[in-house]
Amino acid sequence: MEPARSYRFGVFCLDTSSHRLLRNGHAVALQPKTYDVLWMLIRNRHRVVSRQELKNEVWDPDVWIEKGALGFQINHLRKALGDDASGPRYIKTYPKRGFQFIADVTESPSCASQPPHPGIRGTPGKWLGDYPWHVLASSSIYAALFAVALLTEIAYSFNRYKRVGLTLAAVTFVFVFLTSVAGLALDRERILKGRADGLALSFLVFSLSAGGAYGIAHGFLPDSSITLANIETHTARAAYLKTICYFPPLAFFFIVSTFHFVMSMRWEVDLGRQGRLPDLLAGNAGTFLPKGVVYLRPKVLASLLLLAAAFAFVSENVFFAKLVASPYKSLFLLLVYSRLILYFLLGLECLLWYYLALNDLKRDSLRAAAEAEAIA
Repeated sequence: MEPARSYRFGVFCLDTSSHRLLRNGHAVALQPKTYDVLWMLIRNRHRVVSRQELKNEVWDPDVWIEKGALGFQINHLRKALGDDASGPRYIKTYPKRGFQFIADVTESPSCASQPPHPGIRGTPGKWLGDYPWHVLASSSIYAALFAVALLTEIAYSFNRYKRVGLTLAAVTFVFVFLTSVAGLALDRERILKGRADGLALSFLVFSLSAGGAYGIAHGFLPDSSITLANIETHTARAAYLKTICYFPPLAFFFIVSTFHFVMSMRWEVDLGRQGRLPDLLAGNAGTFLPKGVVYLRPKVLASLLLLAAAFAFVSENVFFAKLVASPYKSLFLLLVYSRLILYFLLGLECLLWYYLALNDLKRDSLRAAAEAEAIA
């Protein structure tokens, strides 16, 4: 009798001795027939398996089965693997022909003989992977931008608006912070489910969050000018809207896109699909990117931040020269400078995290490739 073997692919291991599918050492709930479908596909992974072959293998040929029974088992299997028919990582559908298991598979004596990718981060059991502090820090700074921007627009009449203004600034901070964390969490969940829409959905959450922040302040900020200058100034409501319009683009380039790239590629490594990731991070052209992933080089982001800093320095100093003296002018200047510091602090925090995360990602991808080669 042929000895029982295990079959590894990504973070999964199919244990044929116990008829179980393990994910990072933990059993995945599968129906017996779903297991049989997976085992049939893995055994015949070098070719397309027809629907009729699968039906004959899994069901008794003499027993009538419902028309959609095989499709149900395939869908259940994809769900268990976190796979997607539109962008398959494991099971590819060939219309009118059948199915094929397309992931790299390695054989070993048992699922316990080689732990899958020790030290690899980003597994589903951890909240936001290994980067919760970055999520909290970036979301906090981003939320503080909205709160400070709100207070800036009432600074010249702070004695009149301070009580309600401080309360709404706190509410705005909490709202933007929670929605920002939720947007990043949503992105990661979509990645783990094999979806390619995480980046778009995450940025949509950030954009709606900015709209919500404006909605919080809309009824409070007057539709008249508060800041005094030698030129015509915007109303407090319009000035706040103009200011916060700069925040979502900052979030997209420095928070959302960087987080999405690191999480997506971390998951590719966990699945054993690191491919030519080291070449991509080394700057070599023509390297793959999964669907829905954008790679922004740290140098490009640093250049964007420097350009934004130069623009802000020139425009704000021109405006400062036209301000009218007031008991609250110093408060206004303090809030504007605080807003600028927060803006660039957010960019620097994201850049530093991104640089370190890319280094970790490159190291782990090389290690995973070496482990896969050793097992093979």
